[in-house]
Amino acid sequence: MRLRALSTAPIRRVNTNLVFWQNMLSPHQAPYIRALADGPHHSVTVIAEDDLSADRQALGWVAGSYGQATVIVHPSKHLLKQYLDAAQQERVHIFGGFHRRGLLGMAQRHVTSTGQRCGIVSEAADGVGIAHWARLPKYVCQRMLLGSQIDFILAIGSCGVRWFRTCGHPVDKVFPFLYVVDLPSGSSALDPRYDRFLRPTAAVDILFVGRCQPTKGLTTLLEALSDCRGADWSCTLLGANATSYAWSSTARFLGIGDKIEFHEAVPNQIVREKIAKADLLVLPSVGKEGWGAVVNEALLQGVPVIASHVCGAADLLSEPWRGSVVRAGSRTELSDALRSWIRIGKKTPETTQRIQSWASCISPDSVAEYVSRILCHVYGGTQRPTAPWPTTEPIRSVQRN
Repeated sequence: MRLRALSTAPIRRVNTNLVFWQNMLSPHQAPYIRALADGPHHSVTVIAEDDLSADRQALGWVAGSYGQATVIVHPSKHLLKQYLDAAQQERVHIFGGFHRRGLLGMAQRHVTSTGQRCGIVSEAADGVGIAHWARLPKYVCQRMLLGSQIDFILAIGSCGVRWFRTCGHPVDKVFPFLYVVDLPSGSSALDPRYDRFLRPTAAVDILFVGRCQPTKGLTTLLEALSDCRGADWSCTLLGANATSYAWSSTARFLGIGDKIEFHEAVPNQIVREKIAKADLLVLPSVGKEGWGAVVNEALLQGVPVIASHVCGAADLLSEPWRGSVVRAGSRTELSDALRSWIRIGKKTPETTQRIQSWASCISPDSVAEYVSRILCHVYGGTQRPTAPWPTTEPIRSVQRN
């Protein structure tokens, strides 16, 4: 028997014990989980197989604070039994994806087989093109095996929503979702080694943050920037492998070596300071980008963004005054978008404030309230909530109002 409310009468709140199961601690889920835990309606536990991975730490990431939530990493068998025992007080278990193996696979099988309340947070399948669709049979099998035991799916981005509906999950179980970052904390005393790195420029300051690898579309970015080499701009490529000789060699070959700086990953606080000083962030990925949380970081600091259409966070750029969406791998479209924003010039206090004010809809508190309303809808029969951020197809425009 399912442990769900039988009444369909609307109620204001469903107070629940939430258990988030994650393969590792996540800086892009911790903010809204913390907001849920620190609020009055939910008791929250986070159970993770591992800490933040070494490769993400190398990018300057930190796991972040989970606030009042109980956080358990590498749980013992005794603790697992405690949180999986169906006879315990009713809980809602929320898993980071579908799993067959390891701790999460075992926990997911137990929760679904014993009829406990259960939801999923997940991106669409990895890969693009044929590689993406080749995974469809696997996901359809997962839906056939577990779908009826899953109460809701928090699908990352519009691409995630389309994917899970394509896999056959009922439309009313799939809710648009996104990754979340903490609000800017304001400037503080910084390591003086980064003074020059953070110094503002007179030219339009363009920034890329992430792993510097082919799937991030850096070749297309450098080519598109070379099409704009006569304009007044400077660009920083920041992230792991940014100082690879191949990238600087390509920039010099394209005639823009003197306009681009390459920096390895720095601590997240420094990254945020750099984003705040930028006039434009670019995320030109050509491989699957489930979301792209750096887009959130830019918008929360009032910085417009150019993103490719394979980035889930392109959903947030549906109005052209916040940024532009271009086809992944299109040098022409990216060049046109860059020219448009360079022509507009450096961001102003007014445009910064406009973007920041809008971005309150993707704040941790806003997303936590949305999750709470989803739980009220699924288990309390209230009206289905609407995501507080845009969830329709992005406008593919390079013009700004």
